[in-house]
Amino acid sequence: MPSQPAREPSFLRRAAEDRLQEKGTIARPSSAADWHQLALDYEMRLIELEIQNEELKQSLAESQTAHDLASELIELAPVGYFEISPDSTIHKVNECGANLIGMKRDQLNQVRFVSLIDPPARAAFEGFLTQIFASEASGTCDITLDVHGHTPLFVNVHAQRSNDGAKSQLI
Repeated sequence: MPSQPAREPSFLRRAAEDRLQEKGTIARPSSAADWHQLALDYEMRLIELEIQNEELKQSLAESQTAHDLASELIELAPVGYFEISPDSTIHKVNECGANLIGMKRDQLNQVRFVSLIDPPARAAFEGFLTQIFASEASGTCDITLDVHGHTPLFVNVHAQRSNDGAKSQLI
């Protein structure tokens, strides 16, 4: 079945019909009491699903609040945060990180972080980054940032691969 948002009633209906068909024939109630019990069971299940839906909405709201708070904390942190890919391309940077480099955030988007490092130290940083992406462990590395027009800056970088392995966070 094609992937569609589960919220679409027509999608849910078709998915339910498919599952029902997979289960085969279903015994039909034969008496009024059986029909009454079936109706009660249906109403109870409907109420259970409504309660679950309310709980899921509450959990989603709480998760969004936690995400927003974490994003705000990272944005306002007094240290630079960078999110980079294995080739060191910068995908995200907080304000402090941009200030540290001496550039605007939008200028750093898609820049390779390694290009901001003192040339003699680039190979060591690339090796460090390879190790970070090859394992689930975090690590640290001392580097010298060499941004044109600024005094070289000695920094200690802490890095950890993201859960999906596609990016790494540098602090």
